[in-house]
Amino acid sequence: MYTANTPASACRLLHLDAWRGIAIAGILLVNVYAFGLPYAALNNPYLLATAKTADAYNWLLTSVLLDGSFRAILSFLFGAGLMLWQERLPPVQGGQLFFRRMSILLLLGLCHAYLLLWFWDILFMYALCGMLLFTVRKWSVSRLACLSLLCVFIADLNSNRKLLDDKMAIQQYELPNNTTAYKQLPKELNTQLLRVQSEREIIDKTTSFCRLYHQQLQRAWQVETVDFPGFYVWDILIWIILGIIFYKLKWLTGQVPPKLYKGLFLAGIAGLYLCWQRVQPAWQNNFDPIATIKDTRWQYYELARTLRSLGLLGLLIWIWQSGRGKGLWLLFAPLGRLSLSNYLVQSVVCAVLFYYTGFGLFGQLSRMQLLLTALIIIVLQLMISHWWIKKHGAGIAERLLRK
Repeated sequence: MYTANTPASACRLLHLDAWRGIAIAGILLVNVYAFGLPYAALNNPYLLATAKTADAYNWLLTSVLLDGSFRAILSFLFGAGLMLWQERLPPVQGGQLFFRRMSILLLLGLCHAYLLLWFWDILFMYALCGMLLFTVRKWSVSRLACLSLLCVFIADLNSNRKLLDDKMAIQQYELPNNTTAYKQLPKELNTQLLRVQSEREIIDKTTSFCRLYHQQLQRAWQVETVDFPGFYVWDILIWIILGIIFYKLKWLTGQVPPKLYKGLFLAGIAGLYLCWQRVQPAWQNNFDPIATIKDTRWQYYELARTLRSLGLLGLLIWIWQSGRGKGLWLLFAPLGRLSLSNYLVQSVVCAVLFYYTGFGLFGQLSRMQLLLTALIIIVLQLMISHWWIKKHGAGIAERLLRK
């Protein structure tokens, strides 16, 4: 267990465990809305009849400050962790052991998505991205940086293609005397249809296990076969590559130039501004999907998220380098050491809270109540993780992955 008296040699990577724990906690702060609300309500806080103004402000702050940043930090640490682990492997068997571990992670991800019913599982995605990057991990820093920038470009290019398709569909929809245009309008732009689907989703997830499973199965399949190759593969690769770059430059072992985190701070400020600008069309049009698409000139989610996440990374590095964050690291390090187990436990707890398999609170809590629920879960996980590390040393899922 990490304590204030732990020798430096034993906790030289204490900050990495702590960052991983912070990322796992932060991911729940965003994921809890997908656990507890209909899918369509994630981008429209007014979609449900029970929504209040506080829900809209909660959406705004989450979208500007949090959305995607903790996933970025976790991906970053995944990339750095792969390099650390590779160093300890024998040269002859390294590749074989690497792909064996990624295969186990992939299977855990499939079980997470289709047995624990969490359609936005990232383990499956991380396993595939890790396999994809195995051959490029030895590239030079400059080549890896270019590859990361290319991933940003491709992700936002795909988003802008979708934006253009929606704009063209709206133009067809608004043509005079066009009786077929209504059928051509994408369902995500039809507020009335989205409300009906959201009400049906609430009923399905709280009254029948078969309908619940069918809903989650369909969405998980959509994420893994459509959303992953179109968006998430690029989204995750960006930050895994950055983790590899930081490792190669020895910036994760204390050799961090002060100008680095200052530059990251500036990038974070620019990212926050872009995130604010990105959500303005939805906010100003009261989340009307058609008006929002009309007022959106470009989609730059990935660029904005990457810059904002660099700012968060800079903040973590600054706290670490200044020596002021020892208490914070000691608090979150056990959560990070059990990151895989805690990530899976979050899904189990939320399934019990929100779905037919438990209390059936899906669609019943406001966004503020969901935020409070996530904070309570995080506090409990922190307490249990400290106890578990002291008693057992490693998590069940972590041991399974190592075997």
